[in-house]
Amino acid sequence: MNMKDVQELLPWYVNGRLAEAEKRAVEEYLVDHADAREDLEFLTTVRNTLQQRTVQSPGELGLKRLQRRIAQDRKATQKRHWWRPALAVAALVVVLVQGGLLVSLWRGAETTYQPAGGPSEIGAVIQVQFFEGATERQIREVVQSASGTIVSGPGALGIYRVRIEALPDEAEKIDAVVEKLRDYKNVVRHVSED
Repeated sequence: MNMKDVQELLPWYVNGRLAEAEKRAVEEYLVDHADAREDLEFLTTVRNTLQQRTVQSPGELGLKRLQRRIAQDRKATQKRHWWRPALAVAALVVVLVQGGLLVSLWRGAETTYQPAGGPSEIGAVIQVQFFEGATERQIREVVQSASGTIVSGPGALGIYRVRIEALPDEAEKIDAVVEKLRDYKNVVRHVSED
């Protein structure tokens, strides 16, 4: 018999639960192996220590007391958490109200679009292309000097559409604004009518 087999059988040997053939094999092995005898001594000490300690059962009265305490704890837990369902209902009401508001706003929304510069007004539209290094402040200054409003842009080619205070049939007024914008040579690359 090898050491592994003996190690597995030692707890059964200490408790007197081995068959007679296994018991003899363990005893023969113990004669020649000191480390197996040390393990046997340790297991015997553990068994004796555990047998000396007695565990008292709470008995029927202890069981009833435990059951009563569990029931009380369960009731206390239920009382403490009454707000959880109320909170869930409140959250549901908030979601429903928000959904209703969003639907009413969505149905009443205008379908017309306005340019970013403000509401659309009657006026001529010109195209302005600024140099690549032009700052937002310079662009704003140029547009304001023409009393214009940016309608769209910049497009793929960097062109802005600017509405000016001139009717489309007022060619002289439009030409004057175009010439005025061309004077910004360091900012404006190109100006033309739309």
